[in-house]
Amino acid sequence: EGTDTGDDIDIVAWHQLMKIITLCNDAEVEQERLTGSATEVALLELAQSNRIDVDGLRGQYPRLETRERAEGRPLMSTVHRGKDGLLVAVKGRPAEVLERCDSVIVDGKPRPLDGNWQMQMLAANDAMAENALRVLAVAYAEIGADAPRDAENLTWVGLVGLQDPLRPGMAELMAEFHRSGIKTVMITGDQSATAHAIANELGLAADRGLEILDSSSLDKIDPQLLSGLVKRIDVFSRVSPAYKLRIVQALQQAGAVVAMTGDGINDGPALKAADIGVAMGKAGTDIARSVSDVVIKDDNLHTMHIAVRQGRTIYSNIRKMIHYMSSAASYVAQQGFSAESAPVMLKFANAVAQRFGVVVSQRSAMQIVPVIGALGAATVNTIFMHHFQSMARAHFTVRRLEKKYDQELVQNLYESFKAED
Repeated sequence: EGTDTGDDIDIVAWHQLMKIITLCNDAEVEQERLTGSATEVALLELAQSNRIDVDGLRGQYPRLETRERAEGRPLMSTVHRGKDGLLVAVKGRPAEVLERCDSVIVDGKPRPLDGNWQMQMLAANDAMAENALRVLAVAYAEIGADAPRDAENLTWVGLVGLQDPLRPGMAELMAEFHRSGIKTVMITGDQSATAHAIANELGLAADRGLEILDSSSLDKIDPQLLSGLVKRIDVFSRVSPAYKLRIVQALQQAGAVVAMTGDGINDGPALKAADIGVAMGKAGTDIARSVSDVVIKDDNLHTMHIAVRQGRTIYSNIRKMIHYMSSAASYVAQQGFSAESAPVMLKFANAVAQRFGVVVSQRSAMQIVPVIGALGAATVNTIFMHHFQSMARAHFTVRRLEKKYDQELVQNLYESFKAED
């Protein structure tokens, strides 16, 4: 909110910065409303707050070519027709943009960019990132009509910091996840300093030290080493879209059950590979929603914790029902009841199971009773568990029931239901 230009400002550089963030930008002005990605809309708002006529400026510099951010190229560049040639406008990750610059605007004029200036730019970037700002570098080049249109030999203009405040209650939500035994991991394209500041605000590491992995060279890490490393990592920074899938697979190889949230097209492979893919209903793309197992309609992550809590309640109820059914199954197997006992067994099962929020259908009872008599309770318990495992996509540990129930009580209950029938 607002504009912080610093104590000493180069007016020429400042106006050039406003010009570049307006031209190298896919957001649009539609009926006095801005549409586009949150980042680019924020940049246009900054330009408009400094009295930039967006449509007028774009009319003066028609766009001829666009190169979007891509794998291995963390910057966007656009080429525009100018009065005396072509203008190449660039914005992107500071370190990578700085590598392509050979000059900087000083006192209103381009000057050679030496090592001292580079250190100052990187220090300014780090200072902004440590305040949880997402930092973009802005640069440009003026070239002839026949010159190569790649983003090289640029003139450095400056840095723009964007703040994306955490939603209310997010730190408390992370704490709730941790108390529930769920580890939270951040996967972000932001640089490490920005990611570290945000992760600290969220409390991702709880009471221990925050572990961050710069993932710009993730492809050079041995898969076995990565699967052992991911257990300790809280934040993966500078992650390209292709690496999201590899991180999910490494977590799974380390024995974790992974729920992945995402909303973009590039999140699709990771969402599909995760044990539970969770897409956003409002902000999510069609591809993200189509490959996910769960779609959060209101885009509110608090909904996930509610779903986990209710899911665990259902799972607990199912286990309790199975325990009761298995003890009854032992009695039925001993007495040798057949399929004709299904209606009575159905009433008995539902009388016991109803208190746990589970209802057994007549069809299920007709299928279960003959199996009980032939296989016995322990095997039936395994069948139940396998059935609910496939339904819930959960990993259950199947073991013999150790708790014994009063056989006389079970027999009396069964006989009373049979008499009523």
